[in-house]
Amino acid sequence: MVLTKFGQILSDVWLDIPKHYDGVELDEWIIMPDHFHAIIRIKRKEFDDNETVTKSDSVGAIHESPQQQQQQNISATVYRNKRRKMLLSKLIGRFKMVTAKRINSVLNSSGKVWQRDYYEHIIRDEESLNAIRKYIANNPEKLNKNRLNEQQQ
Repeated sequence: MVLTKFGQILSDVWLDIPKHYDGVELDEWIIMPDHFHAIIRIKRKEFDDNETVTKSDSVGAIHESPQQQQQQNISATVYRNKRRKMLLSKLIGRFKMVTAKRINSVLNSSGKVWQRDYYEHIIRDEESLNAIRKYIANNPEKLNKNRLNEQQQ
C-alpha cells in the first residue's frame, strides 16, 4: 500500500504509541483505504518479593458485547466509564483523537474522521497470533482481488 498524507499521519501516530504507554508493543499492522488492522501486545508488570514478572494476560478489554451489557441491565454510562478506564480503550482513544486532530488540521475542518468504537479480540495462543498476522499481511492482496473482480463485472 502506498500511503496518502492521511495514511502517513496514521502511521506516524501509530508508531509513536509505545512512547506513551509502558508495556505496550506494536505487532503486525496495516493501514487500508477505509480501515486499519493491528495487533497490540499489552504487558502488565506484577511485583513479587524479589523480582518483576511480566504478564501479557491483562489486555484491558471488555468481554461482553453491547447486547450482553443490555441484558445485564448495565447503563450505557456505566459501560462507557468502565471501558474508558482500560488501557486498550485509552490507547485507541488517544490514537483516534490525535489522528483526527491532525487530519482535520490538514483539511481545515472539524469533521468526523473515525467511526465510533472499535473491534477487539484477545489473542490467546501462538497459532491464533500467526493466523491473525497472516490475515493482516494479506489484507491488501484481498482488496486488490476484490477491486479486480468489480472491474471485470
